[in-house]
Amino acid sequence: MEATEGGGVGERLTFIVAFTAPELVTELDYYLYLAQELESAEQELENTPAAQLIEFALNPEEHDDKVGMVLERFKHEHSFLFNKILEDLGLKEDLSGEQLKRFQDDIFAAYGMSCIRLEILEVYRGNKYNDTCITEINTLLTVLTPLLTR
Repeated sequence: MEATEGGGVGERLTFIVAFTAPELVTELDYYLYLAQELESAEQELENTPAAQLIEFALNPEEHDDKVGMVLERFKHEHSFLFNKILEDLGLKEDLSGEQLKRFQDDIFAAYGMSCIRLEILEVYRGNKYNDTCITEINTLLTVLTPLLTR
């Protein structure tokens, strides 16, 4: 950001889970049939050229719960595509809720994705340039697991 003071709103991070289906993914086309925004967090960044940390915490259990919720919705809203996924993975079409939970990781690995979207909510005019410049974005994924006690 430029050195001009401003009351910028900041940025919003959104966690998204999405699914596609077999035969619909090519090098030229990756169509997501269901993308659901699940978590959002707004954060105001400082007016500085120094690196700033934006934290967005989601533990593995929360991720699995959110994937399961979106997968269940995908199963009901796009049953034809969901059944194509099961067929492609060699699973039977009438999976119970418990069976779906058991195969959730396999389904997600083959046809799901999760991502974090960074959205700039507001910018203000600088005293040197009239545009927004992001010089670099680095991501660091830290998976937190509980310590095993013996």
